[in-house]
Amino acid sequence: MERYPELKSNQNFMKLQDQLEGTENRISVERRRFNEIVLNYNKKVRTFPEPCLQGSLGLKGCFC
Repeated sequence: MERYPELKSNQNFMKLQDQLEGTENRISVERRRFNEIVLNYNKKVRTFPEPCLQGSLGLKGCFC
């Protein structure tokens, strides 16, 4: 009976796959967070003059 060497490349590949999965998850979370921040920023930029005009007219909602 022949004895074959124990191959460890499969274990290393599985570890690499786990690391890549973790990295992809972190990127996904940060991408989602970035997109939320940009969306909120864009909403504020688009609505910026309106609250200030309301404040100058004595209406509520001015954050200036």
